[in-house]
Amino acid sequence: MIYSDKMIRDASPRDASLILSLNKSSFPENYLIFSVYQSDKSALHLEKIIRKETGFDNSEVIRVLSDQNSILGYYFAKPVDDGFFLNYIVTKKGYERKNIGGLLLEDFHRLGNSLGYSFYHLDVYSSNEVAIKWYIRNGYKEIGESYNLCFHNSVIEQPSQVVDPLFEKKDLKKILDEEAEIGFSKIKLDRTYFYFEIMLIVNDILRFQNLKNITVDKVLDYLPIPPLGTREYLLFTSQPKYHGKRKLLFEEKVFRMLKNIDQR
Repeated sequence: MIYSDKMIRDASPRDASLILSLNKSSFPENYLIFSVYQSDKSALHLEKIIRKETGFDNSEVIRVLSDQNSILGYYFAKPVDDGFFLNYIVTKKGYERKNIGGLLLEDFHRLGNSLGYSFYHLDVYSSNEVAIKWYIRNGYKEIGESYNLCFHNSVIEQPSQVVDPLFEKKDLKKILDEEAEIGFSKIKLDRTYFYFEIMLIVNDILRFQNLKNITVDKVLDYLPIPPLGTREYLLFTSQPKYHGKRKLLFEEKVFRMLKNIDQR
């Protein structure tokens, strides 16, 4: 069968469960454990994204390539830092050499161009050499690196000095109720001197991201909160190489890659 860009369309709510199944079959388990896609309830969240009903960011885009029987691939993109960011691009197993990924990437480029962005960008694990070479062939270049850092919950200790509580009790209840309902809860903490985001995921994971003006160790000092501190892992994303005092379970290097809109 010959596949073409005419088979690409906007995702519909009925695609959500198929996209979730595609993720689970395509990504390694240790990748999904830190994402909302480890939750069976994330299909409901995908439906809300597609319907523009999340209340988070209604500029997110999901496009799928499908035949009459199934979804063969999809991508998820959104605006980030004035560019068009490719959050996920996934091809169904067995279709890797059918140019499904290439068609989806071209569609992502066309869409970003039509929406007026000046560049495309994405993150890719340094260990994924096949993907890195593929993006380079398609005009991307590495522009920076960061690290995903994973800690066991045993690194949580009572702080040596008093710190302001992260949440009031009523806010904490709301956050935990939301996690119970949709499988995760995302919280933005914007204080006078620092900013970061927390994501609680299916009662197991504390994921931290977008830290500004605060160190990893300082964030860990805030965490002796009984309802949160018993979780299994802590993941910090988009951080430089860690030189702090806590012991890491593991770290993963991530490359940021960029392609200017006028590159062909």
